Order: sequence, then structure tokens, then C-alpha cells
Amino acid sequence: MSARLQKLVAQFAHISQNDWDFALSKSKVITLKKGEYWIEEGRTCQYIGFVITGVFRVFSTVEGKEMIAHFSFERRNPVLSAYTSFINQMPSSESIQALEDSSLLILHHEHLQNLYQEKPIFERLGRLLIEQMYVLAKTRIYDLQHKTAAERYAELLEKYPLIINRIAQHHVASYLGIAPESLSRLRKKRQKG
Repeated sequence: MSARLQKLVAQFAHISQNDWDFALSKSKVITLKKGEYWIEEGRTCQYIGFVITGVFRVFSTVEGKEMIAHFSFERRNPVLSAYTSFINQMPSSESIQALEDSSLLILHHEHLQNLYQEKPIFERLGRLLIEQMYVLAKTRIYDLQHKTAAERYAELLEKYPLIINRIAQHHVASYLGIAPESLSRLRKKRQKG
């Protein structure tokens, strides 16, 4: 786990082994069962996490309808939090749920702030990760506004073919912004030709 996290972090910043060990000493690993919530809408998010194993969905509920913003798993968006809540320390407008038995390496908000003060390389890393999250969010908004559901589905299959086997189809439909029946039609159409 540590090696995979170090590899991800190395894309953004070089961190010495001493600094790395210091950061890990402030972190802890938690496990969640399938269906268990890590963050619930209305509660303040105190942690940022790194997905070690499993799949999570980040979603909000509007008028009784769940709307999935994104999925996080080992190789796709492995850094996980209810970011607005975490950064501003206010109640979350979204929930984070494990879609299979999962584990996270988590760091408390206070420990992260101290880490930023004590080890400036982590402040740089935090900025670079937030920049990446911003780009992903802008891309998601653009895709929802300018691409068809068929295009979004094809792109999801192309980028993350194995994700489809790990996530229920009604969750995939919610992520694409379509009804489950529409996803069934898209899948049938793709199978035919």
C-alpha cells in the first residue's frame, strides 16, 4: 500500500523517506463493509483518505434522487474526501459509501494542517492534488453539458473497463446522469454493433 501511495505522490512531488514516514505516522487505516458510509450528508468531514482497496461512490440526494458525482477506487481518483466539507469544516452536502468491502488510509484535518506547517513539501503536494481535482471536476461538468450519454458511457468503458464489473448498473446510470432503462438501451446498442 505504501509503495502505491508513494508512486502516486511521486507524480506530483519528491518526498524524502523521513517526511514520508512522518506523514504515515499521523495516518491510520480503516476498513468499511460493503454498503457502509464513510461520510454522511449533513455531517462535517474530518478526514481525507487514500483508497487502498475497494470502490466508493460520492453522491448527493436531491428530492429523494441520488446523484453520483464520481467513483473512487484504487486506480481512479484514489484520493477521497467530501472536499468542500473537509476544506471549510462545514456540514457535507454529499455522502461517501463503500460499494464493496474497502479500506482507506486516512488523515485527520488537524493533522493535515499541522503537516502543511511542519513539512512544506506536503503543502505543495496538497495544492497540486487540489489542482488535479479541480480539472477533473471541470471535465465532469463539461462532459455532462456537452456530451451525449452514449459518449459518456463509451468514454467510461474505454478509460475504466473493469469498473463496470464492480459497480451496480443503477449506480453507473446515476453517474452518467440517465435512467437505468436508458443505460440498458445503451448497453444493448453497443452489444449489437
